[in-house]
Amino acid sequence: MKRGVFIVVLMLLMATSALAIENDCVYYFYGDQCDECGITTKYLDTLGKKHTDLQLTKFEVYKHDTNSKALEELFDSRKVPKSERQIPAVFMTNQYFVGKNSITTLLETSIISNSEEGCPGAGNESIGIHGSGEPSNVLDLFTFLAVTKEALKDGFNKTNVALLLLFLVMLGAIKNEDLMVKRGVLFLGVVGAVYFILGLGFVSVKDYEKITFFFYKSIGVIMAIAGLVRIKGFFKTWKMLAGTIPEGMRARARKIKEGLLSTTGVMLIGLVTGIIAAGGTTKTFEILQGSFSANSNRLIVFPMLIYYVFLMIVPFTLLVVAMHLIMDKIESHATKKSEDDEEKLNLWRAHNTKLFNFVVSCILLVVGTILLFV
Repeated sequence: MKRGVFIVVLMLLMATSALAIENDCVYYFYGDQCDECGITTKYLDTLGKKHTDLQLTKFEVYKHDTNSKALEELFDSRKVPKSERQIPAVFMTNQYFVGKNSITTLLETSIISNSEEGCPGAGNESIGIHGSGEPSNVLDLFTFLAVTKEALKDGFNKTNVALLLLFLVMLGAIKNEDLMVKRGVLFLGVVGAVYFILGLGFVSVKDYEKITFFFYKSIGVIMAIAGLVRIKGFFKTWKMLAGTIPEGMRARARKIKEGLLSTTGVMLIGLVTGIIAAGGTTKTFEILQGSFSANSNRLIVFPMLIYYVFLMIVPFTLLVVAMHLIMDKIESHATKKSEDDEEKLNLWRAHNTKLFNFVVSCILLVVGTILLFV
């Protein structure tokens, strides 16, 4: 008899739990580039599979104005302080949870024990549990300090460093100082324009992360090998090797070099490599992309995007300036040592250029090798 009563009670408890699940309507607010949201989303997907009757609705807030406003209304109705309005956030009829830890720790228990029907609304009285998260308003991410920090970080990320090495080789291959500056400015202008256009959100930079990975690794290999060969050339072994190359092949190589360093060639290199390198940017750049696509944020995001791209190309600008100053120094030193002797001038110019190329070769070898292991 007791056993029969126990079974009946157990069945009633199970039925009650099942009914609670069926009545539960959960609103989940997240951002595509929110780190904690990724883990929370996976948890909620697992929870949804476990409780098949759970009514789970997801709202992305960084790229969708309507969802962002809906979240603000729920926060307003529950009198949540501005400083505590964060994502990921989950709302039930009479409860809400903010932050990954509070959601993953307490939500399932609340779902099982909940007996109230209906979906969350602005008029519901709720008890909230707050944990740490990320700003629910995407514009709160774009403080001057945060944008500056992330843009400079992108300026020296792995893919941009690889691009800088390529840029260094390209500038070093141009012997005429004025032409070097013009080509350098053209290249950084094209790269900056590519970053800016991508920042407008026409193409997601995360669509080709694998290509970006292959790009900087390949550049690392090529530059390390090139650096090693050039260092050998400093000790005159390269001249011996060059002498074994047929004249026809060397002529074709010169034509290819001329084509690559032409106006069209530099523009194409900047266009292709800029697109690829953009795939290595931080999540802040991706958030800027998504925010610009939300019409209400465009006037605010636009100047931030310009500032961000400007800082990203600062390393390229500094490299052009440095190369200009170094070439000036090489020329002035050679002029000083030559004592108005044209032959001495050419010898000193060649000597100084050779020393500088040796330094560049060491940089290519060291930085290229580092790119292979990061």
